[in-house]
Amino acid sequence: MPDKTSLPPQRWAEIQDYFKRTLDTDEMPDFWVKLAEHAPWVMDGYAHMREGTLRDVKEGGALPKKVKELVIVGMNIMQRNIWGIHAHVRAAVKDGATLQEVVEVVALSIMSQGMVSYRLAGYEAIKAAEAAVAEFSGKGK
Repeated sequence: MPDKTSLPPQRWAEIQDYFKRTLDTDEMPDFWVKLAEHAPWVMDGYAHMREGTLRDVKEGGALPKKVKELVIVGMNIMQRNIWGIHAHVRAAVKDGATLQEVVEVVALSIMSQGMVSYRLAGYEAIKAAEAAVAEFSGKGK
């Protein structure tokens, strides 16, 4: 574990590469950069947790990665975490989830949290899934 003042440059580069690759983005999200700046040991631990828990079956995980991403989408809907909804819907679709699978996760969140949760967050999941399906269909996925 790194000291509490900084991450070793090689580990920070590995973390950035992991997040950019798994989120399919060129930029490391600012909120994680700020966390690494002020609490590098927390960022390192969080990255290790993600690397372990979001493994696909072929990488030693027990559940397919798309299922894990769909579960996270449901949690993000309930938390009304719009950024997380978009990021994890995109990841789920990239990993093979369909629009209908995302819609079923939205429906499950309505059962638990009601229509207000759908209006404030579930609707965003459906729009994000439509966009991701269109994008990845264009890339041959």
